[in-house]
Amino acid sequence: MHLPLINIRLKSKTVSLKTMALVDSGATTTFIPTEFAEMLELSNVEDEKNEVDAHGAGGHFKTWLTHLDMVEFIKGASVVAEFRNMRVLVPTDPDAIPYVVLGRDHIFRSFDITFRERTQRTVFRQSKA
Repeated sequence: MHLPLINIRLKSKTVSLKTMALVDSGATTTFIPTEFAEMLELSNVEDEKNEVDAHGAGGHFKTWLTHLDMVEFIKGASVVAEFRNMRVLVPTDPDAIPYVVLGRDHIFRSFDITFRERTQRTVFRQSKA
């Protein structure tokens, strides 16, 4: 089965990281793996208000809230979209998610997204709303 993966670049104040992201219409929130948060030197405010319970297909897991300075969608050598100051959740368990998961909280507000299983393509159209 084809996964709707896209090329992205994650940016913090000090580090930039190019990777793949899963476009997940069933996810209400955007997640990044613990390993990426560490590489991007993102901070976890150590307080209980920052902890968030997440529920997914694999069950429920604990996360902490942080922000990325920018997320860029990349096609070939071009940046085709960018999102600034993106709120993301980071699982406390390093094995909870294998990819960046792009949920409905950001990209689905900006794009109409079509999953074309037969041709194994994910199509993004700028939202008119």
